[in-house]
Amino acid sequence: MNHSKTEEKIILAFCNLLLIKKFKDISIKDIITEAGIARTTFYNYYDSKKEFTEEAVNFIFDEITYILNADLTFQSEVLLEMLTYLHHNKEITLVFINKIPNIKEIVREYIKTQILNSNIPNLDTQLTDAYGLPFNYSLNIYIETIESIIFSWINNNFKETPEQIVKFINHSVRI
Repeated sequence: MNHSKTEEKIILAFCNLLLIKKFKDISIKDIITEAGIARTTFYNYYDSKKEFTEEAVNFIFDEITYILNADLTFQSEVLLEMLTYLHHNKEITLVFINKIPNIKEIVREYIKTQILNSNIPNLDTQLTDAYGLPFNYSLNIYIETIESIIFSWINNNFKETPEQIVKFINHSVRI
């Protein structure tokens, strides 16, 4: 089993445990038992439960970043691919969104980083012109609009299609 397959196995075990236990009640022993791996295997990858949790979230973000890097202007096609990824991995996505402490802040910071490092032309000007507010305020509105739509979709158990969510985002943001 290669590195990413082992990590995936550990993350899936963790997600399964989050369905039946509170985050704070899950031990390393619980994770390794559920994953069917040795304690040493876990510690080959992670030093602690805290580091594991951070790495598990980063594992998902790495997949999303890989998708988004195909078009750093974040046109509809790349948004659709990213939302389709979340939809195809909805069990993991739901667990992470509902069970990981501070996930909203983590996601908000991730979105902000992606946008600030994007290739969206004249981002500052577009945002300030579109919202009629200073850049930081406009950026926050932009981020929170995207975040709100995606979180609502996830919390509604992915009722709409990824295509519909792309339309909602494009209709709601002003750039």
